[in-house]
Amino acid sequence: MNKFKKSLESLYTLSLINPHKHWIVFLKIFIVVFFFLIVFNFYFLYKINNEKVLQVNIIPHENKSLLKEKLLKDILNTFNKKAQMSEELKKK
Repeated sequence: MNKFKKSLESLYTLSLINPHKHWIVFLKIFIVVFFFLIVFNFYFLYKINNEKVLQVNIIPHENKSLLKEKLLKDILNTFNKKAQMSEELKKK
């Protein structure tokens, strides 16, 4: 009976939560996290200003043509030949 009574008392004391104490803990945690976030942001800004982070290295390369030039010249030549042949046929 005594153990049961003690367990009920302990449950009752657990139910009496001090909200002010919890808010203070949450506030302290928030302040610490916010402080580290600010420090990290200043450090990151420092790295960016010194060009150590987020810099793109441009690698020079040849400009590749999207068209196959040899094939294009061959096609133009065939059209020119057809145009010449049609002109010759018109003259006859």
